[in-house]
Order: sequence, then C-alpha cells, then structure tokens
Amino acid sequence: MERDFLESKAPSYTNKENDSDLLDAIKGLDEKYKTVLILRFYRDLSIKQIAEFIGCPEGTVKTNIHRGISLLRNHLKEDIVNE
Repeated sequence: MERDFLESKAPSYTNKENDSDLLDAIKGLDEKYKTVLILRFYRDLSIKQIAEFIGCPEGTVKTNIHRGISLLRNHLKEDIVNE
C-alpha cells in the first residue's frame, strides 16, 4: 500500500507526526496484517466483508487483525522507549 493512500485514509484530526510513525509501522508489517488492518480501520469494512474480499475464514481475519495490532503496539512502544 502506498503512503499517500494510507495518509488519505487517516483521520485529519490526528497529529501528523504520530500519523507518520503509525503509517511507517503499518508499512513495515507483513502483507497479511497490513491488508486486514487497512481494510478494517481505513476502509471501514466489516470482518465478514474482509473475509469475502481476501477469500479466507472470518476467524483468520480476526486473528490477523489482533496480531497486527499487537505488532504495531510493540513496535510503537519500542520507538517511544528508544527516543
């Protein structure tokens, strides 16, 4: 996914510096996590819609969302600690 696409989907009321960190962290994820997170939170698709779109079970979508969020959380915590 391209940065411009991600930035266009991000809420305009958030801090641009924090957005940049979040978008960079998302771009660094494996494709399976990046895809479901973008579809869920930036495209606002339901779990069912995402599962149909990528052709996998809903449980897999839920797992990948959960794992993706966990990876983002850990990555962003590391960035804060290392500052």
